[in-house]
Amino acid sequence: MGTLMAKTKASKPKQEPSPQEPAIRRAVLQMKGTDEWKAWLDDLAKFLRMPTSSIVDNALVDYAKAKGFTKAAPER
Repeated sequence: MGTLMAKTKASKPKQEPSPQEPAIRRAVLQMKGTDEWKAWLDDLAKFLRMPTSSIVDNALVDYAKAKGFTKAAPER
């Protein structure tokens, strides 16, 4: 009798997203803080009229420039 072997699926090569397709976005940062710090951040967000994620994004870009990091940040 012959030996039975399971068929395996051929893996598909990963494709880069085309310029028309948006890149997949996922969570990249999580922070812990006190209730007081969260309240401060929420007040800052209201004052600046922007989401906290944008505040962090802008702050990281500014920090990188201040430290001499010259590589431009890609779109979030």
